[in-house]
Amino acid sequence: MLKRTGLLLIAGLLSISSRAQLACGTDDKYQQLKAAHPEIGALEQKLEAEIRDKVSKLDLRKFAKTTGANDTTYYDVPIVIHLVHDYGTEYVSDDAIFDAVSNWSEVFLASNPDTASVIAPFKPYIGNARIRLRLATKDPNGNPTKGITRRRSYLSANAGDQAKLDGWPNNSYINIWFVNTFSGSHSGAAAYAYYPSSGQWMPYYDGIIGLTTYLNYDKAIPHEIGHVLNLQHTWGNTNAPNVACGDDQVADTPPTKGHLTTGCTAASIYDVTCATGYVVNTPNGIIDYPDTTNAQNVMDYTYCQKMFTHGQVDRMHASLNSSVAGRNNLFNPANLVSTGALEARPDLLPIPEFSVEKAAFSTERSYFLTAGNAAKFVFRNRSWNDTITNVDWTFSNGADISSISSMGTINNQFSQPGWVTVTMTATGNNSGTATLTDDRAVYVADPN
Repeated sequence: MLKRTGLLLIAGLLSISSRAQLACGTDDKYQQLKAAHPEIGALEQKLEAEIRDKVSKLDLRKFAKTTGANDTTYYDVPIVIHLVHDYGTEYVSDDAIFDAVSNWSEVFLASNPDTASVIAPFKPYIGNARIRLRLATKDPNGNPTKGITRRRSYLSANAGDQAKLDGWPNNSYINIWFVNTFSGSHSGAAAYAYYPSSGQWMPYYDGIIGLTTYLNYDKAIPHEIGHVLNLQHTWGNTNAPNVACGDDQVADTPPTKGHLTTGCTAASIYDVTCATGYVVNTPNGIIDYPDTTNAQNVMDYTYCQKMFTHGQVDRMHASLNSSVAGRNNLFNPANLVSTGALEARPDLLPIPEFSVEKAAFSTERSYFLTAGNAAKFVFRNRSWNDTITNVDWTFSNGADISSISSMGTINNQFSQPGWVTVTMTATGNNSGTATLTDDRAVYVADPN
């Protein structure tokens, strides 16, 4: 029997951004890895056996129509954000990262406000994963951190696994890298992740890598964290939705073809293809699930994702309790101490940093100009690691501006040839000052 009650959508249910809505590259990457390393398949089978064993002990009827989670444990999971950049638009602020992590965490606590827009057939199936994402406050050497690293690298453009710089141990942290653009093999993706079986085999690449433009865009990163915790797409482990009816090994996500990234429409949200008459036989009886596909699921591609189901929560918990890729160590109390995951974010000294930008005439960053050239070197403040309240600059080589206080951009000329020394002192809101001296910031050539 068809269970939908109508096609009336509350305001805000359908919202499509003008941003290009890219897909997920996880399964393409997984199939490549599995073909090259068949051992990954054995690890996958091990984890699937553990999940089946866990689910077999549950009375699924008990959780089929309740908003209570099957497992009342809270899972605190340390994460670290690695920003791989070349001072482009991908160079986002610490505050932007903090805001994004807060929004991701809401999804895993079922506290994201847009769950109010989940359609009626699936409201009883909204699952609270009780996973709290925690930016680490200690790095692998025990040094204080805000859970963010920054590395300037040309690998930020046309990126892939080779851009996963400065990774921390995958059994202690979930590593999440952000870059500017992906290489050709991932060019249609917003992000991709490693399943636990892949992460076990290649721990140095384990985690998520995504475009910075998707840092806080809809549920793009919660979707990838779902993969890290062994969730498949709702139609199965391919990157090709809307092809054939498929299954994700989760009982309360009805069979579906999945939906394309432009699929946040009434037709997709109330899609009954593959799901009509869907029931599941369990040892405890028959469960009659909705006859509508769960297009608002975080693991679909609709870009109006709002929820995980109880069954997906069980699957994520099984992954977190498995030794595959050391996921079971992430929330271990000893690991939470060593990563500082439960500690307050520390107030650290600022890290002074600047970039050299394009001169007025140039299409490239300008590090070499002649003395007295009408074109000016452009220096931009990039200081981070604290709320910056002031930046003092000094410049050598007969600079037009030899010293200045500025939080922004300095346009400067130099009369004396040679390497220019730039000294900048950044002041934080509470933590004091830190100074950077670069004695080869730019080169002023002799015009003669």
